Amino acid sequence: MELNKNNIKKIIFIGCSIVLFIFALFNFKILAAAFDKLMNVMLPFIIGFCIAFVVNVPMRAIENLIFRNKDSRFYKLKRPVSMVIAFAVIILIIAFAVTMVIPDIAKTIDSIGEKFPAFMDNAKKWVDSLTRKFPAVAENLDFKSIDWNTIMGSALDFVKNGGTLLITKTVGMASSVIGVFVNIFVGLFFAFYVLAQKETLKKQCKGLVYAIMKEGYADRFIKVCAMADQTFSNFISGQCLEACILGLLFFIVITIFGIPYALTISIVIAITALVPIVGAFIGCVVGGFLVLV
Repeated sequence: MELNKNNIKKIIFIGCSIVLFIFALFNFKILAAAFDKLMNVMLPFIIGFCIAFVVNVPMRAIENLIFRNKDSRFYKLKRPVSMVIAFAVIILIIAFAVTMVIPDIAKTIDSIGEKFPAFMDNAKKWVDSLTRKFPAVAENLDFKSIDWNTIMGSALDFVKNGGTLLITKTVGMASSVIGVFVNIFVGLFFAFYVLAQKETLKKQCKGLVYAIMKEGYADRFIKVCAMADQTFSNFISGQCLEACILGLLFFIVITIFGIPYALTISIVIAITALVPIVGAFIGCVVGGFLVLV
């Protein structure tokens, strides 16, 4: 191989890569701890960027809908007004969903605790009838040794104590961690900054990309980023529209057939529909749980 300038660069690059790989292999724990600390520092900014990316979709739609006329004297207020409206709408939707769903789920869990003794009595009668019909099977399975009172007491304690406190314990655990609030608080401020200065940040990032990469590679990279932004924005818009349509259809059908918890089930279906693939199954399970109980 000829030792020209390009080949020497390749050899140096390969050698440095091998050295770095060996160093990372022998110092994996140190690098993992450093990476964990770095992620803890960067987590609020990652959360803020995700919030800004999601909120930017309705904010951009509000800007295009309300502030079309650039000659209007209110055009300068399009960014703060659109941002406030977008955040307010999202917060109101979340608050409405939580206040509607959580009480009904808690009520359903309490109902399980109240109806469970009757269910255990019916199960005991059913097992007794099976033992009379099939005595040979009963002897092999030894149904008589089952202590139904102990089973019922344990299950009832779990349903009443464990089930009813499942949501409150989860919320209490999350609220007791100060770091969660700090991350969300910092993330919200970062999201406000990104949304308020998104055009300036876009120009700065584009200039940084062109300063680091060659022009051809920079053009490709920016094209891919623009395509990814457009694709994910359309995906979020499509998922939200699909969730609204699906929730409305469920509400109409459930109301027509007189099934209880029509609004709660419709909200659950709409929220879980935002999750691709498995969201529909989760909503179906939760809705069926509410109806059957």
